[in-house]
Amino acid sequence: MPSQIQLTNPVVREVLISLTHAIRLITLPQAQRTWWEHASMGAVRAKFSALVDAEYLTARRYLIRPERLSDRPLISWQPGEPVPEFGPVSYLLRKRCRERVVPTLAYLATKKAAKLFGGFSGGSKGDGVLRHPLQASHDSAVSACYLGLLKSNPATARRWVSEEKFELRNRGSKLFDAVIVDDSGAPERVLEVGGEYGVRRLRTIHKECVRRGLRYELW
Repeated sequence: MPSQIQLTNPVVREVLISLTHAIRLITLPQAQRTWWEHASMGAVRAKFSALVDAEYLTARRYLIRPERLSDRPLISWQPGEPVPEFGPVSYLLRKRCRERVVPTLAYLATKKAAKLFGGFSGGSKGDGVLRHPLQASHDSAVSACYLGLLKSNPATARRWVSEEKFELRNRGSKLFDAVIVDDSGAPERVLEVGGEYGVRRLRTIHKECVRRGLRYELW
C-alpha cells in the first residue's frame, strides 16, 4: 500500500483527481512534462508503478497516435465572429488521423481511485478499462489538451467539465469532449478535439454552438 505521505502529496493527488474527474487516461510522457519536467522517465514510471501496486491506477497498452496538437486551437470562435473556414481544418484533421498508431502504455484510474475522489474510472463502467478502446488515440489527445491547460492556466482547468459528467447532466447524450463552466456551473466555452472530421461534422459543431450562444475551440 502507498504511504500516507504519497496520498497527501499535492502532485500525486492532482494526478489522481485529473484521472477521475477530467481525463480517461494518461501516458508517462504527458505526466512527465506536466508535473515532473526535471525528473527522469524512470522516476516518473516508478511513481506510477507504485500507484498501480496500490490499485489506484491500472496500466494498459493501447494503440495511440503520436501527439500532434499545436499550441493553439485550429478553430477559436465566439458569437458574433465570421463562420470559420472548415475546409482547411478538415484537411489537417484527416491528415493527422492517418498517422500510424503505436502500442503505448497508458494509465487509467480504478474504481478505488474513483471512490476516493468521487469521480469516474477510465471513462468506463468497468474497473480501469476504457469504454471504447479503439478511441484511445482520441482520449490521449483530449488528455493532452487538458494537461496543457492545467499547466498554463490551472484556474481555468479546474472549471473543466469532462464528457462523462456532461453526459450525466444531459441524460446520456454525447455533446462535446469538454466544457469550461462559469462560477454558476453554466457552460461558457466548448472544447472539442477533432478526429477525422469532414466539413459537415465541423459545421454541425459550429451550428450547435451558435444555437447555444457558446464560444468554442477545436483542437
